[in-house]
Amino acid sequence: MKSYISILYIQTNSLAAEKVAIGLLAFNDKFVHFHVSQNKLKVVNKLASLEAVKHAELTFDLIQNKIDETIKSNKNNSLFIQKSIFNIEYIKYLNKYSKGLIQFSEPKSIASSIDKKTFKELFKQFIGEWGEDGEKKSTPKHSIISTVNKQLKKEVFKKKADIHYQLKPEKIEGIYSPCEVTLIAKNGALLVGQVIDFNTHEETISKHLYEYEVLTIALKEFSKKYLNSTGKGSYIIIAEEPSLNSPQHKIFEKVAFHKTDLFSIKHPEELSNIADNLEEKNYSKFSEFEKTIA
Repeated sequence: MKSYISILYIQTNSLAAEKVAIGLLAFNDKFVHFHVSQNKLKVVNKLASLEAVKHAELTFDLIQNKIDETIKSNKNNSLFIQKSIFNIEYIKYLNKYSKGLIQFSEPKSIASSIDKKTFKELFKQFIGEWGEDGEKKSTPKHSIISTVNKQLKKEVFKKKADIHYQLKPEKIEGIYSPCEVTLIAKNGALLVGQVIDFNTHEETISKHLYEYEVLTIALKEFSKKYLNSTGKGSYIIIAEEPSLNSPQHKIFEKVAFHKTDLFSIKHPEELSNIADNLEEKNYSKFSEFEKTIA
């Protein structure tokens, strides 16, 4: 039985057509193997915007979820085998039309079947190291973005908040280009959360902090105009504390101690408390309110 592989790329610069080989998909009629390099994701984090990385990781999560759902369905119901969407025709279609952030190479046929061991060898050949520690048999670490995306799948977030929502300058005075926030909701005030990865390069962290500071100030003015006279609200940075004595930790400390008038820092685990707050109080999607503004 013929098997196929397709390399997944992230385009880091559309003008120069630069792209990084980030993952590998292997499949035939009976199996699908999929894996993404966490080391390469760290590289992409330095080359692309935070929004691009978030979008990519969400897409990879969706691919893995679809594979897991198909496998689980086939295990539970052996009489009616569900065919995977990852077949030669579909991957050829993705290769032809996916010209944006995430791209698929044209499927390449492999003469033999591919088991997990063979897939790992192919991954090393085409992509690079399998995990964070090269040959060590450790589970690859998930980035903070993946961790947060899993939390945001809770029904209360889908029901009462906008997730990965793009704010536009024609609606929000004080910003000059579209800005994406991780989550945003409103009651009498705004609740805004933004993921910032403090394990990336210092320049990248500073850039995302500055962008969020500008957005926070703009949203406070927006609140004064449309929601309440004080502009009060909850503006949160969702982040994990970086290693002590690192350059990233110095930035983390500055935010934690000197920017308390603008926003607070919450660990991803504290999203469960935010979910409870949304559930208990009269929050609604910000997008529904934004539609009422002329």
